Amino acid sequence: MTSMSSIPAKLNWKYKANSSRNAYYRADIKSILEQLAPHLLTVACYDREVNCRKAATAAFQENVGRQGNYPHGINIVNTTDYFALSSRTNSYLQIAVYIAQYDGYLYLFVDELLNSKICHWDGSLRKLAADTLSSLAKYDPGYFASTIVGKLLPCTLSSDLCMRQDLQNQVAGVVPELRKHDKIKRSLLDTLHDNLRHPNSQIQGAAVAALKSFIPAYLVVSESKSFNAITSKIR
Repeated sequence: MTSMSSIPAKLNWKYKANSSRNAYYRADIKSILEQLAPHLLTVACYDREVNCRKAATAAFQENVGRQGNYPHGINIVNTTDYFALSSRTNSYLQIAVYIAQYDGYLYLFVDELLNSKICHWDGSLRKLAADTLSSLAKYDPGYFASTIVGKLLPCTLSSDLCMRQDLQNQVAGVVPELRKHDKIKRSLLDTLHDNLRHPNSQIQGAAVAALKSFIPAYLVVSESKSFNAITSKIR
């Protein structure tokens, strides 16, 4: 849970990051800025609190203007304005997905979602994390197939029912982007089989939704009569 005491600490990032713009020459902190930029942007896109998102993007924007060394800084500044980041949904599904196309941002963004957001106490953030992971998978399907799905699947069998349900939704969202990677098919089927038999109706419902994503990705074409016949029997 985000404590009230943690918010001022995050807001203080702005002032610490901004102080570097006047204290050092551009060449002296180039490598530091390259490491700092993705971290500022994960806060700008993914923090639960709007003030923290705005503070992080302000620090990023002012450093881009003064130092000019942030990777793809101008393009990102034009996208991460205060109004765009006011909406948490827009920050996750539009701004973050746009930034992740540039070198140096995708994997840190994915790590932030995996390590901090898919297990967040706020269910709406877990849902946003699932939808965002699905949107990010297109940038590196091989990485998602070999690494990300492998991390998500064990959580779909978690004893925490909320986590179990949400993670099935996340895997279901990622699956359509990974249809060329057959090596994960068996693991996905085993997970779906276990959750379809679960006594909790919400877990069963999440498994059914995931199955509807699995079928067109691995079994039949979504526009075919076979697909319609199969899904019509899945309730």
